[in-house]
Amino acid sequence: MRWPSSDFESRRIFEQGPRVLAEGLPELPEPLNDTMCIPVAYWTAAESAVVLFLHWDASPIDGKVMTSVWSPQFLRDGGSWRSVSPIFGHGWGTDPINGTPTTYALGGRSICTGGEHRPHAIGPGCPFVVMGEVAALVTELSVVQSTVVRRRLDSHFGAWVVCMEEAGPYAIEAYDSSGELVGRIEGSAQPADVRRLRSPG
Repeated sequence: MRWPSSDFESRRIFEQGPRVLAEGLPELPEPLNDTMCIPVAYWTAAESAVVLFLHWDASPIDGKVMTSVWSPQFLRDGGSWRSVSPIFGHGWGTDPINGTPTTYALGGRSICTGGEHRPHAIGPGCPFVVMGEVAALVTELSVVQSTVVRRRLDSHFGAWVVCMEEAGPYAIEAYDSSGELVGRIEGSAQPADVRRLRSPG
């Protein structure tokens, strides 16, 4: 599926998010440029979904262009999806235009995390979101909680994102094309109001 270049404008992400959830990721535009906002991964839960968009920003300090990701969330609305949150953003290490490869963040691993969003309460329509990067050999991801959800990875530049509507421990497992487990990360989906800040010293 190929989109025209105008479909990769940042002002259109709430329009394009549901399109990605319904159709999958589009082909990468050619050529890439740092004015674009590109969907690179997505995930759906029972009532919630998230789409990860890669974009470029100029640093307010020195003007250097840097990559970051936005992760707008969506709520199931009958047979479609609608936006339910403001945009959450994170810095991102991979820059496919200026040459920072996915392997830089991975450090030899098959999967790593790159950020998360913790809502004040976790449940249907209010998910815990975690994102990261995988090596090129990874073709499937599974989210392990009280149930296991395993899916083919639809991704650009090795990006991944998942959303969970269940609080508590989780694991994210990465599999290669032969079905072999090649990486696993563990964490705990907790709401923002139970996070504890470490005291200095």
